[in-house]
Amino acid sequence: MYLQRQIELIKPRLIVTLGRYSLAWFFPRDSISKVHGRLRVQDGTSFLHMYHPAAALHAGNLRKVIMDDFQKITEALNSARKAERAPEPAIVIEPAAEQMRLFQ
Repeated sequence: MYLQRQIELIKPRLIVTLGRYSLAWFFPRDSISKVHGRLRVQDGTSFLHMYHPAAALHAGNLRKVIMDDFQKITEALNSARKAERAPEPAIVIEPAAEQMRLFQ
């Protein structure tokens, strides 16, 4: 899938899911109303779940919640930067083996 390949190439420290559809792509069993504003780390990537900003157009009472969640992005990014990421596997190049000599 295109998005999955982009994530593999870019290796973002933080992914902000906006709304239930993007949340469901990464975490299909979660509900946005239960996890919004929370930071989660999975496989070395931090995820911050938020309502989609358009939700404030349909439910005006979500405007303050959405603004509060947006304020958490800076803190989440700083936290993700500090988190240790698994190092990439090192490529070890061994020297070529030499034939032992019986007589020198």
